Amino acid sequence: MRISHDHLRKGILIESTYLKTFIEVVKTGSFTKAAEKLCVSQSAVSRRIQFLENQYDCSLLDRSDPVLKQTHEGQLLLDKATQILEIEQDLERGLSKIQGGKTLNFICTPTFGTIFLPEIMKNFFRLHPGSANLKFTFAMPGAIRDHMQNCLFELAVIEHCHCFDLPDFETVDLPEDDLVFAISPELNVPIAGTTCEDLFKHTLLACPEECCGRVLLRKNLKAIDRTEAEFLRIVEFDSLELILNSVIAGDGIAYVSRDLLDPYVEDGVLQAVKLPSFVHYRKRTLIVPALTAECDLTRQFADTIVAYFDLPVPCQLQ
Repeated sequence: MRISHDHLRKGILIESTYLKTFIEVVKTGSFTKAAEKLCVSQSAVSRRIQFLENQYDCSLLDRSDPVLKQTHEGQLLLDKATQILEIEQDLERGLSKIQGGKTLNFICTPTFGTIFLPEIMKNFFRLHPGSANLKFTFAMPGAIRDHMQNCLFELAVIEHCHCFDLPDFETVDLPEDDLVFAISPELNVPIAGTTCEDLFKHTLLACPEECCGRVLLRKNLKAIDRTEAEFLRIVEFDSLELILNSVIAGDGIAYVSRDLLDPYVEDGVLQAVKLPSFVHYRKRTLIVPALTAECDLTRQFADTIVAYFDLPVPCQLQ
């Protein structure tokens, strides 16, 4: 069979994902922490490591201690994986230059990407047709901050708690995000005067623990001496779409962005509930690097984000 460019690119993508996962496991010493960094489930991380160990027919991790460490074979893979990923990055940069275009690497939280990114992208291409290649990545706030500190992305948007630290970054405040409980009418939860006891009777459908919504939920519960453990059970998903579909089906309730929920509330499919004792707002921030004359593409996309929210252009983007 003749190998096409599509086959080659698909193969590189699959192997890169597995190698990146292995590197993250070694860095964090934990499947759980690696999953949080990569914005995937712990089982997905475990499957990827198992695939690599099956492929190379050896144990890559020493699982005898709580903190995972690479075996002798794992160290060899770690060294080679780092080299391979560096080569891949060089290849992508080289291809971009040959194609005569620049690439903007933008990272954001799944909430922002799901709700706002499609329309912002449409506006950007309308204002700047054929101007760039764009690469979008979704991740949790902590991972986004780490990636920006390592200069892996040119621009980022995150939703985060007010205490979330963003040192050494230029930032632009976007409109705050309002979090509410999404509930199916089929569950017969009282909308007026809802209490924690009303909600604890049901399953909590949620993103991974590192998600800002989960962090804010835990902070609110702690403030009134309650915990997540009081819900009937907790089911985690990697996908906001899966969470909403499960809430619509009456499988449980979720604590999600009001912007995400509004279309379903307007259609009468879901209800939005707030608890009086909760702080339901979280910040939404555009992270901007130090822009230079060579950063026209980054500035243009940042301008498009700011214009979408009908905000004046801040001094960082002028």
